[in-house]
Amino acid sequence: MKPLYLNLTKPALAEVSGAVEYVRANGGDAERFAARVAEAFGKAVASLTQEVADNENGKPFDQPDAAASIRFAKPVYRLRVETAKRKRGNSAGLWFAYYALINATGDADAKPDTMQVVAFRHSAAQPFDEAGGVGD
Repeated sequence: MKPLYLNLTKPALAEVSGAVEYVRANGGDAERFAARVAEAFGKAVASLTQEVADNENGKPFDQPDAAASIRFAKPVYRLRVETAKRKRGNSAGLWFAYYALINATGDADAKPDTMQVVAFRHSAAQPFDEAGGVGD
């Protein structure tokens, strides 16, 4: 079983970088934050590799996020990224990475080979709305 590649689109990479800088500017441990994000991505790639291999359609077991899928015009899934211990009901330290599974080689019959992160947002950010934009 060949592991999935990890790819961040330019907008997603800018959002992750912005989040790291936000943590740094507000006195947080930016290096630990970045390490936890990288760890979450690594764990997701490992589990998705297994899910894609186990599913004959090459799809993950989770359902796509409907609003994000409309926004990005392809099935997009949401990954919880916890960067700090959180108290119940507190959004501090909870981020969402929105990703698509793509076949970067372009082979029509092949299963996805890449986890492509398309957006990275704090859990308190406005969600994607049903029209594909960002909510009020």
